[in-house]
Amino acid sequence: MPLLKNRRAGAASRLLLALLLSAVFVVLLSAFTVPANPGEDFAYDATGTLSESTRRTIREVNGQIRSTGAQVVLCMIPSLGEDDIESAALSVFRSWG
Repeated sequence: MPLLKNRRAGAASRLLLALLLSAVFVVLLSAFTVPANPGEDFAYDATGTLSESTRRTIREVNGQIRSTGAQVVLCMIPSLGEDDIESAALSVFRSWG
């Protein structure tokens, strides 16, 4: 009987480990990924929403405020996954500088 208990305990442990790994994998897949820095375009649009006119305006505004050291950068993405807006914005800010 002890052998049967050990097998059950081992099977239960393996099942629990598999479930935990699956949960971690799902969380990693749904996490927000910082997009590539748009550089001098100052606008990242994965939604396809921005017109060329709007992009041009963003570039012009950045040209006008360049001497102050400030920038306006737009990041439009379809989904944050499971992340909240604050965490995603901070990740983009840290990555893009």
